[in-house]
Amino acid sequence: MLREGEKNGKLATTLHPALMSSEESEGEVIVVRPLKWRDKTVNDFQQLDTRWMDGLSAQQKRQTAKRVAGQDSCRDKSVLPRDLAFAIRSDSEDEGQT
Repeated sequence: MLREGEKNGKLATTLHPALMSSEESEGEVIVVRPLKWRDKTVNDFQQLDTRWMDGLSAQQKRQTAKRVAGQDSCRDKSVLPRDLAFAIRSDSEDEGQT
């Protein structure tokens, strides 16, 4: 959940679907597959998830699927629009993908 002052900033920009981790449902658990090429400076999603969870009632929290970290996503960084190139790690291990 973005706060009013964050809606036009970098955090809002990082919510672009191309920067989102892949997710797969496995029963009652959601497996999150992080993007290995995404720069750590744009990994504020945990902060947003925490804010969102804090706003839920106890019943809503019980009904929310548990999210667990899985293996890295194999999604290529070539899907990233040029204006989001700042989100690519400079020390990316997958230099062969653009």
